[in-house]
Amino acid sequence: MPLPEKTLRSLKCEYVIVECKSCRLHGELERKALVTRFKASVTLTRLRRTVVGRCERMCVDGVDQCDARLSAKMSPLGD
Repeated sequence: MPLPEKTLRSLKCEYVIVECKSCRLHGELERKALVTRFKASVTLTRLRRTVVGRCERMCVDGVDQCDARLSAKMSPLGD
């Protein structure tokens, strides 16, 4: 039986960090704003795809090869 996908609800933090070493993408998003826009039940996979947007590596030959990752952070960057 497959494990359920993690959701935004499972991230216990103030900020969600988006990073991609390939594209040099780096940013932080307020978790509260993400919950308001997408709801806490959104899967992290769907959230990542929505936030990253038009990554040319997102779907190559039907396979997601994007290196973007989401992680949790308790305070803003620079703190």
